[in-house]
Amino acid sequence: MSEGYEDIYHFPKFAAQYCHYKLATPTIQHWQLRDLVHCGSSEEVYITEGYGIYKVNLRKQVKTLLHQLEFKPTCFSIDERTLAAGGPNGKLKVLRLEDGRTFFAGNLGNQVNNSVLITQRRNEKLLFLVNNSRSLHCFRLEEECTLEMVGLGCFETPTCLNHVSLSPDGRLLLAVGDSGEYIIYNVEEDFRVVSSFRVSLEPAVSCSWSANGQYFAVASQDDRVYLFQSETEKLVGRLSSWQSNGFRGACRCVKFSPCGVLDLMAFTEHANFIHLVDIRDLSRTQLEFVGETERDIDIAGLCFSPQGDKLFVGSSQGIYAYHIGTAQRRSFGKGELT
Repeated sequence: MSEGYEDIYHFPKFAAQYCHYKLATPTIQHWQLRDLVHCGSSEEVYITEGYGIYKVNLRKQVKTLLHQLEFKPTCFSIDERTLAAGGPNGKLKVLRLEDGRTFFAGNLGNQVNNSVLITQRRNEKLLFLVNNSRSLHCFRLEEECTLEMVGLGCFETPTCLNHVSLSPDGRLLLAVGDSGEYIIYNVEEDFRVVSSFRVSLEPAVSCSWSANGQYFAVASQDDRVYLFQSETEKLVGRLSSWQSNGFRGACRCVKFSPCGVLDLMAFTEHANFIHLVDIRDLSRTQLEFVGETERDIDIAGLCFSPQGDKLFVGSSQGIYAYHIGTAQRRSFGKGELT
């Protein structure tokens, strides 16, 4: 499989693999929900395995249990101080990493939690949660005398939402769901719906904003990623998966590089392949086969390092790490590795 596409097609090279750590294999609990790899630093990633959230140091080749949950997580979010994990039957746990004390541990409803997001907005830390109860929850995490998760609102949604992403300026929340729509909420105006648009007839399962907020992307189960110019919401690109037959080509996770000057976006297929896309020229994409065998390799998610110089991909065969050619991307209009 991997030799076939390389023999026929010649792709630009934005990233080169430098590490494969086989002892860390993220566990996928729900076949559609595959945002299960998050970055801590340029050499550390966080993943789910069974009931645990693990920190993996790729330079030292060490996997460390960060926290053992009481349920198998379907989604999680993490920053330098806080971990939030959602699971089946409305299960949610939010805790402070330094001492393990909890903001919340229990159930929100009785349906699977699809996406949880911890994010900083100005001087407050927010947590967003969406689930199959057709609801969008927003909380503020407070660390004064006690740890509190203060509810800012619970809003009924027109469909089951699968993923959310907050714009870089903290004003707009992008959400996607089973109806194939994206919905944009104004966080500063009591979550007023700014706009919505049906991208696909299939469920949309992942979304992301570019670092400068100029673009947003939606990944759909219809084998495509849709790229929009955020100010006008004009569709500027449709990016297709390599595998267009059956479930393997479903696009599951899309993310932009956090370093805006690199103008790179990456997305995963259900199995076997990831794509890196040059936002300056959408015709230039790097296709990477993930794995070392011809059998299907499930992909659990991907993430860029905070500086944008590395890309990490979690799969059923371990974690793959790639160097991004940042010097070439900064120096030339269409820079690639040689």
